[in-house]
Order: sequence, then C-alpha cells, then structure tokens
Amino acid sequence: MPRRSGFSKYDPLRAYLAGLSEDRVTLTFAEIERIIGAALPASAWRAPFWANTATSWGSSVQATTWRRAGWRVAGTHLSGSSPAVTFERLPLDSSGQLPARPRRSPPLS
Repeated sequence: MPRRSGFSKYDPLRAYLAGLSEDRVTLTFAEIERIIGAALPASAWRAPFWANTATSWGSSVQATTWRRAGWRVAGTHLSGSSPAVTFERLPLDSSGQLPARPRRSPPLS
C-alpha cells in the first residue's frame, strides 16, 4: 500500500510516545517493530540511526517523529540479544513549548 504524503512508518511510534504518562521509557527493537507494524532497517543497529540531531543532509524521518511527540533518545543498547532504545521526554521551555530542534554545525572547511 503506498504511503500518504507526510505519513511516516514511524508515526505509530510518535502516537505511542505522545500517549505515555511517564517521562522515560525503554523499548526493545521487537516492541518498536510491533508499534510501527514493520521491521526496523538494518541501519537501526548503528547508533547514528538514533541520533537526535539533524544530519548534514537534513533531519531523519525517525528523529523528526519522536521529537514531534516531545521525546528524545536518551540512550541505546545495541549489543546483545535484545537491543533497545531509551526515550526521554523533552522538557518544555519557559513558554510551555518544546525546544527547537537541535542542528548539527556545518563542517569547517
């Protein structure tokens, strides 16, 4: 089935995180795959996939998803038989808004 414009396979993860009452949660890859209804890509086994910052080519779809829900990746556990990711709720700024998305500095020439 083709994806609707603006829809990401990670949107169910956004909805899941947005619906949590706790401020920190650790999800195994198996749990994340059940939530999104699809397998994670092979790149998920490498830490850069879970980076919270924009990359030199733009923001990753998955990072945009959890940041829109008001969360960030606090840690990854990528070795062993049960890889997992710990998400942490982003604090609101003084106006009650989520902080601006972090950007990676451009490389120095």
